[in-house]
Amino acid sequence: MAQFSLVKDTNSSDNLLATFDIPSLSARAELRYLGASTIGASTLPDTLVIVSTAPGSTSPAITYALTVSQTDRSFTAKTTATSTTFPAVLSGSFDMGTSTTIPEFVNVTQFTSATTTTTTTGPTNAPPTPTVAASDVVSLYSDTYTTTAGFILPNWGQGKMVADTVIASNHVLKGDAFTYQGFEFGAVNATTKGLNKLHVDIWSKDATPVKIFVISAGQDSEFVEVTPIAGAWKSVYIDLSVFTKIDKTQIIQVKMDTGIQPVTKEMYFDNIYFAKASATTTGTTNTYALVADTNQSDTVMASFDITGLNAHAELRFEGGTITSTTVPNKLVISIPSATGAAQSATYDLTINTADGSFTAKTSAALAGIPASLTGNFSSSTGTQTPDKVTIANLTSTGTGTGTGTGTGTGTGSGTGSQTLTTPPVLSLSQDPRTFDEDLNNTGRRIAFNGQESTNVVSPSTGANQITVTDSDSANFNGGYLKVSVAAAQGGSLDGLRLGVRGSSGVFSTSANGVVSYSPDATYYGSDVKDATGKLLHAAGDPAQSGTIWVPVGQVDSTLSGTNGGALKISLTSAATPAIVQMLASHVVLVPLDSAGKFTQNWEAIAGNKTVTYEISDSAVGTPVTASRVVTLVAQAETGVPTIRLDSSIRSIDEDANNTGRLVAFNGEAGPNVVM
Repeated sequence: MAQFSLVKDTNSSDNLLATFDIPSLSARAELRYLGASTIGASTLPDTLVIVSTAPGSTSPAITYALTVSQTDRSFTAKTTATSTTFPAVLSGSFDMGTSTTIPEFVNVTQFTSATTTTTTTGPTNAPPTPTVAASDVVSLYSDTYTTTAGFILPNWGQGKMVADTVIASNHVLKGDAFTYQGFEFGAVNATTKGLNKLHVDIWSKDATPVKIFVISAGQDSEFVEVTPIAGAWKSVYIDLSVFTKIDKTQIIQVKMDTGIQPVTKEMYFDNIYFAKASATTTGTTNTYALVADTNQSDTVMASFDITGLNAHAELRFEGGTITSTTVPNKLVISIPSATGAAQSATYDLTINTADGSFTAKTSAALAGIPASLTGNFSSSTGTQTPDKVTIANLTSTGTGTGTGTGTGTGTGSGTGSQTLTTPPVLSLSQDPRTFDEDLNNTGRRIAFNGQESTNVVSPSTGANQITVTDSDSANFNGGYLKVSVAAAQGGSLDGLRLGVRGSSGVFSTSANGVVSYSPDATYYGSDVKDATGKLLHAAGDPAQSGTIWVPVGQVDSTLSGTNGGALKISLTSAATPAIVQMLASHVVLVPLDSAGKFTQNWEAIAGNKTVTYEISDSAVGTPVTASRVVTLVAQAETGVPTIRLDSSIRSIDEDANNTGRLVAFNGEAGPNVVM
């Protein structure tokens, strides 16, 4: 028997109750409730889903029917799926630990401590001690400096707050179930004090990206996304100039956010402070400390930060298995941009193992960094393993060498080039598309795709109305999907709403704007009728509910598609071209009244509208656009009542609904409804 720590889910809008990791089997287990009743504090899970977390794994999720005893919290779980790793029957019990409300642990009889582990391992060392003079710093959290006035760790509704802990005689903030955390403090006037940088030390078990927000009153939308090093501390300097909307004379908050709630991560933070740009580097300006990578499953061997340029560099080996004698052959330098994503350049790296000298060349240099770099690796302790790197023709200010023209073919400071990937190909049908007040009262997809795909059953024979392909991008990480609407001919835009259609079951959008995709959900690609011609399922109706959900995008807080405005979704590394195409086909245009409700009066907005799609496959990619005209048709008010029945799947279960269930449930506010 082995014991695992449970992580409670904090998203009340989904069916996930808790998760636990099975690290040595590279798997995550999800405890879900798929019954018909409303989930409450005493709800017991009825489904166990085990998902592979191994890099590149294509193994399907294994779903178990779960039965939990209300008396002693013992359980049995059974599946008909075939697996060489997990038994068809699991048993065990839930352990309350020190909690009096919900279990803290789960014991699984079929697993042993030899095959699994019950705890996670955080950092054993402290991050480097800051060397910036205290007079050049306003500190939020650090043993080295005095904390600024008014600093608190607020509870903004996250499932679990970070907590102060000690590692290697140094205080750090630990997030063992981290989703996001805010930092509040008395207003800092960065302009008057000459503060140009924000410094943070981050440790992440699995290199989960973190969005770092700098906030002034009324402006909380700007962030820079940082990717930590798996299993090692990473020091980050963020240039405050990328935050163009905040009032830098009244900075009042900083926020760290993974942006993928309810997924929780083990993360640590330290040395959070604002500093003057001139004070952010010490010692030799072009010598940098190497941090060895501890993740054996990736290609990264070591990394270092070029703090004055706010750049992160990784030494990689691509082309085979890494051993103790492997020498890196790639140098990847990345710099965050104002959009929150990062620009990067990959150098071919050649190292002379006799003296540690190297050359690195790229055809896609970033601005301020030469296309050809030279230098050497060395050890401060005299051992064979280097712990620092010196780049001879790169300084912390990024001006190159000599007169600023760089070396070799590089362009030196300020004028570097960035080779972009080939833009995606976007095709949008120009056939007439009509939205009718009576037939499409809850809106309609702007472009419907019904051809055969992973998520489509009973596919249509006609062409998809929107297609997205890309010849050189496996995913659109850092890119975006943007949809806007304009009045081409007649009618207002007031009340028009752009959003992601969720009724097919393939996509869902959380309350905080996270767009998730279900690879095992399906919908009908065409109308399905019986032998008499009676319609059984309309095109677009859900066919099978999804059990796996993957975050693929984040709705922009300022371009959220409301009241005639554009909808912009920033895409993650999980957003493949096929998923982006599916997402684009699920964008819906919905007319709403002044109260934000579906309306039966489209007179004010009737007419032709031009809807434009804009897609970029990366943070530096060239966006492509395509438009089509949709016609909104208002009908005369005849006094004849209308009825609409939600097409989403409604399950009635023999055990959960033994006395029956409402065919259609209404829970909105009304004379007979409370809460």
